Amino acid sequence: MIITCARFLVDQVRNALPDHLQRTQSIVAVPNAVDMDRFHPEDKDLAKQKVGAPRNIPLILLVANLAPHKGHETAIRAVAILKERGVNAWLWFAGIERGDSLEYTERLKPFVVN
Repeated sequence: MIITCARFLVDQVRNALPDHLQRTQSIVAVPNAVDMDRFHPEDKDLAKQKVGAPRNIPLILLVANLAPHKGHETAIRAVAILKERGVNAWLWFAGIERGDSLEYTERLKPFVVN
């Protein structure tokens, strides 16, 4: 059995297999998940204070490795649209770029506003 971490990978993995295995190989997706009961803060203001976020500004947190397919650029564009519409929101990324390259991280840096 092959286990992927996302449903969209099942077909990609199947297509990469040798022809004689493509129809018979068992491939199962077990998506990453967050236990919302375990990680739901009791007091949002206190939780935001603990991480240094202002309590009166919406905080959007994207928890994912820094990689183009994870949607970081889309999130940046979405927050820009919110700001154009008068909604002041903060966007934080929680993740790092895998491997030895920091190419994508460097590509995102010009969008950082302090």
